[in-house]
Amino acid sequence: MATGNQTGNQSALLGLLRFALIALTALTGLGTIFVGVITAFQAWQEHAQQHWPTATAYVEKCAMVHASAGRRLALHIRCRLHVDLGTEQPVAYLYSMNVPPPEVRQSPPNQIAPFIDWVNRHPAGTSIEVRYNPSRHTSVVPVTDPIPRTGPHTPDNLKLLAATSISFVVLLILLRATWPRSVQLRKP
Repeated sequence: MATGNQTGNQSALLGLLRFALIALTALTGLGTIFVGVITAFQAWQEHAQQHWPTATAYVEKCAMVHASAGRRLALHIRCRLHVDLGTEQPVAYLYSMNVPPPEVRQSPPNQIAPFIDWVNRHPAGTSIEVRYNPSRHTSVVPVTDPIPRTGPHTPDNLKLLAATSISFVVLLILLRATWPRSVQLRKP
């Protein structure tokens, strides 16, 4: 037979678990909204970039440079380009994401290799086909031979959005199933 103290402990534990489920459901819902907004923004941006005009750009200098990553060691690609637009040749820059240098322990190992290979394939004078923003000619994206780990993010963002949405719905169903019957709204 359960005593009043045991019943109180069970009730407190259920209340704590219910609170944790509410908090997790709310965080997952907010995460889903955040991922949805980022996905929509990047999809719009990538769609707009697909309609930018193309031009040939010439590499002035392309190198691996140290990144500002606080105390962590990191490198990234920095390329200075001259975009050939006929009468004007604006200077544009291409950057990669940060990558750990070879001496830093990492998993998977040697993440920098594709970045170094890309830089080696683009010495000074190399031409790169780019799309440029017609209203800001210094904003460019490569058409072919993109920098490693760049390119469209929308497919991966959509997968993340699906995962967060499914998690939110599952947690919402669990929350509804564990909610005390006396508190649930009655259907008319």
